[in-house]
Amino acid sequence: MGGMEDGYGLQLKEDARRYYGAQLSYTVRGEMIPNSDSYCELDSQVKDKFGLPVLRFHWKWSDHEVRQIAHGMQTAKDMIERLGGKVIGPLQRPEQAIAVGGWIIHEVGTTRMGASAADSVTDGFGKTWM
Repeated sequence: MGGMEDGYGLQLKEDARRYYGAQLSYTVRGEMIPNSDSYCELDSQVKDKFGLPVLRFHWKWSDHEVRQIAHGMQTAKDMIERLGGKVIGPLQRPEQAIAVGGWIIHEVGTTRMGASAADSVTDGFGKTWM
């Protein structure tokens, strides 16, 4: 008899592969390197409900992050093709594919860990300078 009407076993698995195939998707992640265009400051105009200044964030992707996305996208495409798959749909340019700042929690860091209060907010153990 065979076919999808059997509803179980090896024949069902083979029919599912033949009729439906499989889909893969990848999410590319990397690291953001600190740069002088990414920082926060106290907003002189906007206050919270207690009258305290809120933080104003500034950030900018560097070529480093964009190149990571390009490399990750190419790697994912290569993996799919090596598995015998086919990439469907157009690939975005890396500058379009990268998430907006703040979407992924760690890429818009605004405090720096360092060796002195002159160039960082915390020491190597995450303690703020006094």
